[in-house]
Amino acid sequence: LTRLPTMPTVLYWFRQDLRLSDNPALIEALGAAESVVLCCPLPDDTAISHFGLPRMSRARLAWWYQAIVGLADSVHSRGGRLLMPRGPAVQAIVDCAKRYDARVVYCEDLATPEEQGEVEALRTHGLEVRTRWQSTLLEPSRLPFEGAKLPAIYTDFRRRVEAAAVTPVVPLDAPANLAKTQVQADEQGG
Repeated sequence: LTRLPTMPTVLYWFRQDLRLSDNPALIEALGAAESVVLCCPLPDDTAISHFGLPRMSRARLAWWYQAIVGLADSVHSRGGRLLMPRGPAVQAIVDCAKRYDARVVYCEDLATPEEQGEVEALRTHGLEVRTRWQSTLLEPSRLPFEGAKLPAIYTDFRRRVEAAAVTPVVPLDAPANLAKTQVQADEQGG
């Protein structure tokens, strides 16, 4: 069995999925490089939506901050570090990638135009972005129909999935050791 060569450093971007367990994109990043920079940009508490309203309510911001602190604690308990830079996510990722000489970014794939635009913006900055869909119980590629032909009624969906014997993928365990994600404490963003 030939092992593929690993890259020196890649960056893993925590977007919506702030879990260490059952996170296929994170597992791929950890297997792809000698060193992985874990980065979770803090939400922009001044962001305004295209409707002219705050992008996040105070309650939602408080939840996000609490979730990110929990993630940082989980990473630390496994011997790693989580960078939490402030500022718009795209700029934060570009800055972290430059600082640690990471040319490849791993992250979860998200379906909304705004999140797709963030990935494209990273690519225009010269970064290779490897996304992985992980937001549904069933892998879209395993469904017995294409996304455009998704049944409109749940009962039809369920019957077709059951007839094709499509089952959820077994959840992945959290990495036990994140020592390869160590970065210098004085270089942490945020």
